[in-house]
Amino acid sequence: PLLLKRQRVPKAPGSADYLRWTDLAVNNTVHIHGRPFFVYDADEATRRFYAAQGAPLLDAQPLSGEEYDDLPQVGRIIPPYNGFGTEEDSLQSCRTRLMPNLKQKQRGDNVILRYRAVLESKRLEDKDRSFVIQYFNEDQTLSIREPPRRNSGILGGTFLRRIQLKDTDGEVVSQDIFYVGARVNLAAHTFSIVDADERTLKHMETNPKIFPNSDYEGLFALMQTLMRPAAESGDLLALLESKASLDRDRRIGYQDFKDVCTEYRFNAYYGGPPEQAILTIFRKRCGKTQKKVNIDKLVHDLITGLEQMF
Repeated sequence: PLLLKRQRVPKAPGSADYLRWTDLAVNNTVHIHGRPFFVYDADEATRRFYAAQGAPLLDAQPLSGEEYDDLPQVGRIIPPYNGFGTEEDSLQSCRTRLMPNLKQKQRGDNVILRYRAVLESKRLEDKDRSFVIQYFNEDQTLSIREPPRRNSGILGGTFLRRIQLKDTDGEVVSQDIFYVGARVNLAAHTFSIVDADERTLKHMETNPKIFPNSDYEGLFALMQTLMRPAAESGDLLALLESKASLDRDRRIGYQDFKDVCTEYRFNAYYGGPPEQAILTIFRKRCGKTQKKVNIDKLVHDLITGLEQMF
């Protein structure tokens, strides 16, 4: 850190006489703004300059440090958070640099995850209130806003400004707690996440170690465990064929697919995975263009374990 920026230094307070290079010699003590500084060494370029001026410097002077041994050692004490501003603001004022170095960004740091959530509340006026939760990977902050609804009496707007929150254990809220079907407690309010945008879903599916409920291979293996007996007996195919969304290409939509998963306890209500897992399998088996799942290929893969991706 910089102790004193470049400037002229008076030899004494109020003096018009300033320190010059002749005053800065090895083994000399100079007073700078009332503080004594002992000059004990100089670099090679400085020594060559003094030698050229006919005033060679002395050799480096040893520093025993004995005069400082009896001084008490004072460590940096971080005061407790006083409730004003954010905790980061309080910590920033205790650091040596008021302007910290910019964080080196890593790949994926600039991703913004967006989820649609509903507020869990017993108050009648909070019924059907919908929110958008945005999580910023860049600095682990989040914001919550409420879209306006016409003729509802709710104007919408910012519900929670962008801020870094901590959980009940004092840890910063991380991205892995957010997924479709999750219940999250943010700023003393409980939200149920019901949907996510396409970019968020893709980010989760490409990072299955962070989001295990978006790990297609592991989730399909669990689905096989639960549904394979029904697939082999024909009961599963019969149930799939009874769904209203079945088209002539023998494909069904998401809601019917979700209902079938619930029927065979592949659902959080029965202790299974959350809706994010069902959504992950459905999206993977639909492919990029289709919005439905082929029931014959699904049953085949549940029996044989050989997935036919399309």
